[in-house]
Amino acid sequence: MAGLYVPAVPDALAQRRTISLTARQLTEQAAVRFPQRRCLLGLACITLSDPVVRLKDGDPRNFLAARAVPEMGAQVLAGGSLEVAGKPRYDPARGAFFVEAPEIVRLDYPDLSPAYLAQATELTRGLLVDYLRQTPLWVLDEHDSQQALAKLVLRQVEVRGGALRLVIGDDE
Repeated sequence: MAGLYVPAVPDALAQRRTISLTARQLTEQAAVRFPQRRCLLGLACITLSDPVVRLKDGDPRNFLAARAVPEMGAQVLAGGSLEVAGKPRYDPARGAFFVEAPEIVRLDYPDLSPAYLAQATELTRGLLVDYLRQTPLWVLDEHDSQQALAKLVLRQVEVRGGALRLVIGDDE
């Protein structure tokens, strides 16, 4: 029975090092996944667009701000903005990053009539949290040699120094 050939990772590639991704780079990668439209029973929908990723020194979470436009039935309502925070979670099989335990830290619909505000707020909360659990915010770019390497030997993910730091390789 023939064995499966698995190429060895050269020692130079297996050495421990860090790749830093800036908020701008992450925003650019997230933007290709937007706009996103999610609906509940086809009656109430939310469209998210214009994502912006922020990373704060001393905070292990990443922040995602976006424009939100709710719809009730066929009526498009006044849009607003939101910001979600959560720790990055890496799925090695997909080379993808998700927002773990997303928490809405800001949700504003300043021009929405009071009659729709509660419904739009609940719709946004439910659909957004569900979306972030299932859909990666960004995926490592296999055309970028450093990110392709990170997909193979990623050991740790953390937010530090205003960047998402990917620790790759082994200590030895």
